[in-house]
Amino acid sequence: MIKHLPQIDKNVSLASFTSLKVGGLAENFAVAKNQDELVALYLWAKQKEISVFVLGGGTNVLISDDGIRGLVIKNEARGFVVGDKINSQTVTKRKKRNQQTHWRKGLLNWDDLSISQSTEGVAIEVQSGHRLPLLLSQTLQNKITGLELFAGIPGTVGGAVWNNIHGADWFIGDFLESVKILNAEGSIINIPREQLELEYNDSFFHRNNYLILSAKLNLFLGDIKTAQMTASEWIKRKIVQPKNSAGSTFSNLTEEQKQTAGLDNLSAGFVIDKILNLRGYTVGGAKVSESHANFIETKEGATAKDVLTIINYIKKLAQERLGVDLKEEIVLVGEF
Repeated sequence: MIKHLPQIDKNVSLASFTSLKVGGLAENFAVAKNQDELVALYLWAKQKEISVFVLGGGTNVLISDDGIRGLVIKNEARGFVVGDKINSQTVTKRKKRNQQTHWRKGLLNWDDLSISQSTEGVAIEVQSGHRLPLLLSQTLQNKITGLELFAGIPGTVGGAVWNNIHGADWFIGDFLESVKILNAEGSIINIPREQLELEYNDSFFHRNNYLILSAKLNLFLGDIKTAQMTASEWIKRKIVQPKNSAGSTFSNLTEEQKQTAGLDNLSAGFVIDKILNLRGYTVGGAKVSESHANFIETKEGATAKDVLTIINYIKKLAQERLGVDLKEEIVLVGEF
């Protein structure tokens, strides 16, 4: 029997819940204030045999003008628990992984910034709806370091895990110990990091429709002053990123793509701006940002169709002129 089922509303506009401020209606919409409500809503949808889309911070997504069928859950299940101290092996394990750093010459320079590391660490378990900026602030208050290069990312922990986000050349997956999920049968399962298929902007969750409940992170007990300085400086450097955008539109080029195109720069923004000459290119209420060409920003009256038209035009020109297939980082949600 499902308990703690929150109010479910019909035909709710989703535009205000996203950073792009576009998108249609949710057929069914509910807010989960805690994990019990999150689980109850998910199981309700599964019993009704309708699809579920969990909306976190609303960044990095483009929701269709036709909206989303099924149930949209706004995930506000927040909170974290600090566990025991550990002998941190994060750096050692990270060195063994094949880090994909093909965005290095992209938006920002971070060669002079680093995460405050220590062999002494601590494990924390964080609810999936916890906001990343809040988590960074709270961990630093608790003298816990490691997340400072994720400063300025406005999403949730669940979204960060789902897409294995990166801050400079660190992934959230570098800190993951395990993820607690709920399957359609109502069973709660812990999935260890090794089974999460973590890659650049990709994870196991792209191919498996499970509900992310929480994540266990192994962090550092490093130098707090250094961590605070890094977080503050990193946010300052991100001032180039415009509001009313979904973050970087495209992944930067791989080394192979760079060679194919005959370029000496991996930056997708450089390609869009200097090669394709599309800085400021406008369709309806959407345009390629004047401050950085790898962002699409919107104004009042913009539609998801406007944004997608620009994305498709950029991809078309990049293929025609450079023979390069740009990969969008924005996730399309709904029917396009």
